[in-house]
Amino acid sequence: MKSRIKHITVYQKQAGLFFVALCACCTMHAQHIDEILSQIEKNNPQLCAKDKARNAEKIELKTTNNLGGTAVSYSPFYANGVHGVASSELVVSQDFDFPTLYAQRSKMIKKQSDVLDSQYESLRRDVLNEARLLCIQLVHRRKLSALLEKQAKHINTLVGLYETKYNQGEATAMEINKVKIEAMKLATDIANCNADISNIATTLKAMNGNKDIPLDITEYPTISALPDDATLLAQYMANDRELQTLKLETEALERNVKISRHENLPSLSVGYRRNTALEERSHGFLVGASVPLFSNRNRTRAAKAKVESVQSEAEHLRLHTEADVKSMIEQIHNIRKALDAYDANLMQSAIETLQKACDNGEITFIDFCREQTDILQKMQEMLQLEQQYHLIVTNLLKNS
Repeated sequence: MKSRIKHITVYQKQAGLFFVALCACCTMHAQHIDEILSQIEKNNPQLCAKDKARNAEKIELKTTNNLGGTAVSYSPFYANGVHGVASSELVVSQDFDFPTLYAQRSKMIKKQSDVLDSQYESLRRDVLNEARLLCIQLVHRRKLSALLEKQAKHINTLVGLYETKYNQGEATAMEINKVKIEAMKLATDIANCNADISNIATTLKAMNGNKDIPLDITEYPTISALPDDATLLAQYMANDRELQTLKLETEALERNVKISRHENLPSLSVGYRRNTALEERSHGFLVGASVPLFSNRNRTRAAKAKVESVQSEAEHLRLHTEADVKSMIEQIHNIRKALDAYDANLMQSAIETLQKACDNGEITFIDFCREQTDILQKMQEMLQLEQQYHLIVTNLLKNS
């Protein structure tokens, strides 16, 4: 973990046509991905629902620290020989908790509101990261489609050429069938690739609330220089939303422990009483207290147990997250080494040489297909590694 991840500002020059340099990624395309994410953030149904739920829960939280209802009672009394009400009693009273309890609840409500905000930000991060990953997959499929289309164009030309040769008796049935099968295979691969592109576009549109969204991106976003391994790990852990949310939940539960202690204090009651007789009226005040000798038993212990539970959950998540980040960093190193081993210019040149040799009759088409298939496989592996690099870096930087 002490080695430094060097930013791939430029893939090796030999990456050529198919190995796109990160620094050469068009700024317009990077901005376009940001525009896609901006629209999704605005229109995503899941985020909209979560935001409304968050606001509703915040309002509901405020109701937990209000005074209870004011009690009003009126009691008329009747007596023999007295017409109408002989006497009556009016009582107005208000119960309330010990004053310090309201202050503690207010602090807990603030903590719980912070938890709700953090949960929303965590969901927002996940939704936008998922959209960014889909955009990267979309770029990969389009690069792959371009590679396959180029080869299909040449194969289709050879189909016509070998049909002519076959009709003239210069090519065998095996050769013409091999050419047509190769063309069919490429057509199938292109169709599958285009189906992936369509599915990704449909998913992104759904994430945008089924509103149309421009998806003409063809290049990966530019990646700024990455710090060394230790710094990258520290930054990820410090900014991880799940860990931040659990930290806030712990603080809210710790505040709840204090509340449970304050609930051991007596609740108070004040009121006004008026008694009315035939020729006499009296007024008085009520003052009372309710001491929770039994009702609050074990609440503090239960609150502490919840704190310990969330702390254990947070520690488990921290260890799991740290292991995942270290694994992603190691994958970046390995992918970088693998990418450095490819020479896309050489592979492209080899295919062009094979095509000329096949066109000139220097090699059979069967030999051409065998050699070309191997080279195309290597090119597709390179494109796959390029995609994996961007996917992993995107996940590493999702908290930024």
